Amino acid sequence: MAKTRTIISDDLRRDKRPQGSELTKDDVGRVLDYGFGRVLENDVGKRVWLRDGTFSMENDDQRNKRKGPKVGDGATCYIGSDSHACTVIAVSPSGHTVTVQRDKVTRMDTNGMSDCQEYAYEPNPDGETYIATRRRTKHGTIYRVKGCSSIRVGFGARHEHYDFSF
Repeated sequence: MAKTRTIISDDLRRDKRPQGSELTKDDVGRVLDYGFGRVLENDVGKRVWLRDGTFSMENDDQRNKRKGPKVGDGATCYIGSDSHACTVIAVSPSGHTVTVQRDKVTRMDTNGMSDCQEYAYEPNPDGETYIATRRRTKHGTIYRVKGCSSIRVGFGARHEHYDFSF
């Protein structure tokens, strides 16, 4: 199922919403396009637009990027071809600076030096911390670790991966 869904409910058309308005708790249960079901609890807060007579809804990744990181969210530090799981522990009021802390990771598979890796994550209060700042580039908004521009930080999910080929 595609993450971007089209809403065709007559109720939403009658609402005459402005472009980019967010779904509310009152929308939960309203009908979506052809067999995709109804608006779910986790769709609350997503924006909708009227396009070609239908509403289109932003996906989870788009909403998370727009809302920005929050304390307690999962994060991933990308260092070369490796990825390290982290947790957001502080966000400046402007959202320009974010502090993340390395999680405790436990490898769950028995694949050895393979690219197929599975990990369990838990917060680690003694983990290494990184301070990342928001930067605007021609490719969009990114966060990079202060003092080491080769480390990028992504938000919304924890991911650990070691590339054994380097």
